[in-house]
Amino acid sequence: MPIIRQELIAFVDTHNAHPIRRQRQRARHVAGVPNELYRGGEQHGFPTDQGVLAEWENKVAGYGE
Repeated sequence: MPIIRQELIAFVDTHNAHPIRRQRQRARHVAGVPNELYRGGEQHGFPTDQGVLAEWENKVAGYGE
């Protein structure tokens, strides 16, 4: 499992480092580099449902320990 986990992390990091091009036909599309968009602090898309987020955080709280 550790080898698979490392490979998945490396794949995701590489994939999220390339830019997403602009698409004029998609009204809610956000172009840019996924890693930078995530860390940038600006909210894109739709607002987060805090109740659902808290529920999922409770479900996965002890995962991987």
